[in-house]
Amino acid sequence: MTNDLDSLNALLDESIEHATRRAEASFDLIAGPLADKLVLFGAGNFGRKTLDGLRQVGVEPLAFVDNDPLLWGTSVDGLPVLPPNQAITRFKNEAAWVITIWNNGGGHQQAEVCSQLWQAGAYPVTQAIHLFWKHPAAFLPHYGLVLPQDVLQQSDLVRQAFSLFDDEESRRVFVARVRNALWPEFYGMEARERHFPYFPPDLIALSPDERFVDCGAFDGDTLREFVEHRGSSFQQYIGFEPDERNHARLVEYANTLPADIRRKLSLCQMAVGGRAETVGFVSTGNWSRVAAEGDNEVICDTIDSLLGRIEPTFIKMNIEGGEAAALLGARRVIESCTPTLSIVLDHRPNDLWKIPILVSELSDWYKFTLRLYSAAGWFLMLYAVKR
Repeated sequence: MTNDLDSLNALLDESIEHATRRAEASFDLIAGPLADKLVLFGAGNFGRKTLDGLRQVGVEPLAFVDNDPLLWGTSVDGLPVLPPNQAITRFKNEAAWVITIWNNGGGHQQAEVCSQLWQAGAYPVTQAIHLFWKHPAAFLPHYGLVLPQDVLQQSDLVRQAFSLFDDEESRRVFVARVRNALWPEFYGMEARERHFPYFPPDLIALSPDERFVDCGAFDGDTLREFVEHRGSSFQQYIGFEPDERNHARLVEYANTLPADIRRKLSLCQMAVGGRAETVGFVSTGNWSRVAAEGDNEVICDTIDSLLGRIEPTFIKMNIEGGEAAALLGARRVIESCTPTLSIVLDHRPNDLWKIPILVSELSDWYKFTLRLYSAAGWFLMLYAVKR
């Protein structure tokens, strides 16, 4: 534990001025004279975001490259998508290769693609974050990606949050995430197998009395986990999912369950947050989030208001950056009931330290644990369990 604290302090001891200069210069140091001749490896949503930001700053990449054969010969947002072999032949050392893959799985595809390019003799190769640091107004913040100086400006809060964890794995994960924000590299972080991530059996024991509140119920994925654990042996499940298509899939799955389970379910098409309001909403039919620029509108209310006299025993949150506001909207039930909390921390750069501190201020009865389920940094979970 002392070594983890020493490692954290060493990371946070960098001056803000030095980190600012380092972030401003990192992409040009890697790309050199090829800084305006770019090939984007990865034509998914993250690649499209990178392309849009580059066009905002007046840079038009040469091409997308992707390992998916279905994309070869197509164009994405007007930029052609090439197979790797063809792109390497054309641009091998005549362009900077920017890896624009944002992996939500268990591996670390950025590292795999980097190795793929290096073995073919293609260079220079860089992660997109270095490009984002060069043009932060066009790109940042984005999920856990942030300027290193922004982390260092919150060093006291980072240290405060670190002190809330007393097990070795939590502290190791915490330091690894801080290091990855300050010094992103092409290696993966140590991650657990992604099995029952919301209810890890070594940390959480679900009971027949469970009154489970599922914030971000998606298409029923968490409900499936819950039923796999408990069958019909629970008191109540309340699921909140604002996306219309996801909610329809949630209801469709729920209707396949036995009657003794169905009668315990309440499925609500709405968002949870810090106050009652109608909010803008961005929806893709897969992931979705509350955002002012959204084309749709959804009803939002607080957990305290929605639950009324219901006393939850468990609250799970995976709501694309709305977790802090929703926790504030659950102040009453957290203070009075101390439900087990299972919270995703990877949607906003400062959630790693902001949310544990927030929960500790709402109740001092919790023991905190961190677990990581993706080597690329995705699916970072905070578990707060009553002592």
